[in-house]
Amino acid sequence: AQDGKHIKCFPLRAELATDLTADRPHSSSRVGFAAARMQKQKKKHLVERLTPMKIALINENSQNSKNPIIEAALKKVVEPMGHTVFNYGMYADADSKPLTYVQNGILAAVLLNSGAADYVVTGCGTGEGAMLACNSFPGVLCGHVADPLDAYTFAQVNDGNAVAMPFALKNGWGQELNLEYTFEKLFGFGSGNGYPAERVEPEQRNKKILDGVRA
Repeated sequence: AQDGKHIKCFPLRAELATDLTADRPHSSSRVGFAAARMQKQKKKHLVERLTPMKIALINENSQNSKNPIIEAALKKVVEPMGHTVFNYGMYADADSKPLTYVQNGILAAVLLNSGAADYVVTGCGTGEGAMLACNSFPGVLCGHVADPLDAYTFAQVNDGNAVAMPFALKNGWGQELNLEYTFEKLFGFGSGNGYPAERVEPEQRNKKILDGVRA
């Protein structure tokens, strides 16, 4: 407060100081509060997702030559997070037992429902066949993921337990980089947090409805 030429300073109340430093939106708008809830939920789901997982990699016969590239990219990204990768083939070796994308779906379902895997990374030339096969079996919620944006939105909005990727279509130079960036967005930011902030609650509500329908 100012009194003539003198300025009087009053101590800042402790609760006011706490309020100023609190991690909360500076606006009372719905979007502001939604963003704050999203951040809180993101921390919770990040811990859940970063709990060590068993991640299964499954390739089919048309793209088995790329199995080592995919495995290397996946391990490079997720092993520092504490996850473990299990490679179920089909391998690049000439004598590797061939797998069709239908068999990929069967194997994914067996691994997920038995607890042998917590997450499945699979695919085919376009990723479409593997996705359809996976979603034909109970206990598998598989998304078609081609790039980092697909990966992030599938993890946050749909919160599934498997992805099917195109390993031939639109893949050329930089494929290993796209794989790495995609796996980072898929596994590095938690899951089920919703996106964008103002859509968190309806998305999570819809996910529960879907889980109930598939049960």
